[in-house]
Amino acid sequence: MPLINPPLTKEDFINSRWQDVVNSSERKECSAYNRVFWNKAQEAKEAGNLREQSLFKILVLVTGNGIKPKLTEELLAKFVHSLTDEDLDFLAEIVSEVLDLELQARIADILWTSKH
Repeated sequence: MPLINPPLTKEDFINSRWQDVVNSSERKECSAYNRVFWNKAQEAKEAGNLREQSLFKILVLVTGNGIKPKLTEELLAKFVHSLTDEDLDFLAEIVSEVLDLELQARIADILWTSKH
């Protein structure tokens, strides 16, 4: 992903209306959010909103694959390698803002894996 200057912030996250995706989903799980986050990234791209496009692309990566117990470390390492240091800084800034427990846990797992 191209670097955003200035980097994405918690305010960008809050203003993106990401919570609408979670609230509108019947299933409260990352796999259900993934496609809608992807659609939001495409809408932002079409509107020429690079910041929001980048934000939703990060959320697409975070919610992309289901984590299975035997593959957790391998999958999380894959996520971490797909994210830039700026992306990880952004995730660290927003993790406490995420009220959906599954999404918050996924972000926290990715952050923990990136540090170890």
